Amino acid sequence: LRFQHQFYSRFFSSATYLSTSSFVNTLTRLYLDGEGLNDFGFHALIACKNLNLLSISFCEDLTDISLSYVKMLTNLEHLHLRKGKEFTSEGLLELFELSNEDMGFFGKLRFLNLSECPSVNDNVVNRITKSCSKLQSLNLAWDWSITDVGFTLIIERLKELRFLDVTGMNSITSSALLYVPDLYLPNLRFLCVVQCPQFDETSLQMLQLRKKDLIIANYHCYYNTVTISGDEVSFGERCDSRYTCAVIDLLQQYQGFCCMSTLR
Repeated sequence: LRFQHQFYSRFFSSATYLSTSSFVNTLTRLYLDGEGLNDFGFHALIACKNLNLLSISFCEDLTDISLSYVKMLTNLEHLHLRKGKEFTSEGLLELFELSNEDMGFFGKLRFLNLSECPSVNDNVVNRITKSCSKLQSLNLAWDWSITDVGFTLIIERLKELRFLDVTGMNSITSSALLYVPDLYLPNLRFLCVVQCPQFDETSLQMLQLRKKDLIIANYHCYYNTVTISGDEVSFGERCDSRYTCAVIDLLQQYQGFCCMSTLR
């Protein structure tokens, strides 16, 4: 019988504790605040060979050196690296470069959060969508360097995507969504476009009419609604706590919802 361990950094002063801990070989899920974590500390994490989830909320002191260690964690299904301000596009491109040696890493990765990593651009998105075509959940919130070029690649290549969060991306539009779900993203259940100023509300309404089980969080972080009564179709939005709780209860049944931005 194998036990799933969850380890939280607040209980220990350094991530290096892991390399000598008694549970290093059975640790499967690791959540780190990340404050003060540097490349040296991150290197200790590669001892956790059986990790299937690694979540670091603040990667502000990590560099491309840490990115080079990530591929050594070949059992990862969930990878959350938020606020990586020192990551470069070159380092990210190298991380998602697909080779025969890296098939273990890319073969299992399904859930990815790179929100608030300013070097994630269209080139990085191109690499991600080629190497990680099986992604089911993707969060690129506040990655302002992404344009419609990268957004279109996400829509057209990630056929298994269920959750997509593009909060705060001010250079993308809703034009890439025109053929969803008829040609692309047939499994999409949640789309977060909060603070995306160039999204056309009419396009989002038409998308919801085409895919009625899709939950959309719009610019104001309200949930779009559609009501059909006979020949009458009406659109609205809700933000009350009761509706929000119902949305969360529904979506958290699926793996990958953990990658999404916090819903209010």
